[in-house]
Amino acid sequence: MGNWNPEWVQVVVAALALCAAITAAVHSFQAYRTSFRPMVRVVPVFDKLAVFSPVLDRVVLKNIGRGPAISIVIGQRRASSIDDLLGEVDSLEPLGETYGPEFKESARVGRVEVPLDSNLVIGGSYRVLYVDIAGGWHETEFEVLDNGFNNRLAQKRIDEEIPPWVRERSQIVTKG
Repeated sequence: MGNWNPEWVQVVVAALALCAAITAAVHSFQAYRTSFRPMVRVVPVFDKLAVFSPVLDRVVLKNIGRGPAISIVIGQRRASSIDDLLGEVDSLEPLGETYGPEFKESARVGRVEVPLDSNLVIGGSYRVLYVDIAGGWHETEFEVLDNGFNNRLAQKRIDEEIPPWVRERSQIVTKG
């Protein structure tokens, strides 16, 4: 133990501190990136007279995530061409709180009813593409059922997975 060099101890401690700082920075950056992630849920509109059958000429979008969804595009099938465009919304804030007994769901922040260019088809598959404020793309897929929708929420997508015509319509500049 008499040959122990205190300078080496300082080097080892400094290296461990640097590793800990880098790890903390990486985790902090990852947490920050997910803190403003939007998550758009597609909700059917129901006719007041026929409660269990959805209206197929419009949908409601609700952003149940933590950040705004921007340049939202609703497309049929895989939305591979502009001919598949059904509807679009410029931006959608995160879903707001419900306030008071006079509150109306239709006036809630983060909820928007979107008229579609053509009707949805029962059994049809659809795609909602949107970008977050950092330029990251997200996708919600949904299928129309007899009594509602089956959603697959907010899958992160890379630029190459987004059709070029959708990227061109984006209000956020992305790498692609």
